[in-house]
Amino acid sequence: MTFARDMSAHHAQPVTMSVTLFMRAADPAVKLLAQDLLLSEQAQIRQMRGWLMAWGRPLADREAPMADPRWV
Repeated sequence: MTFARDMSAHHAQPVTMSVTLFMRAADPAVKLLAQDLLLSEQAQIRQMRGWLMAWGRPLADREAPMADPRWV
């Protein structure tokens, strides 16, 4: 469960970066790449959150994402 929550947070980082890139890019190919990355990362987050909901587990944890010492 911790893995799915941590990876959801991890995948949220490129979502934020993709939005910034999409808004700032002038090149249509770069905008398309940013959009593709944004949509694929959001789909993966939805999948992991779906697992957590199916398992009856909370979407968030009390600890900060990736606070588990095994991630270091």
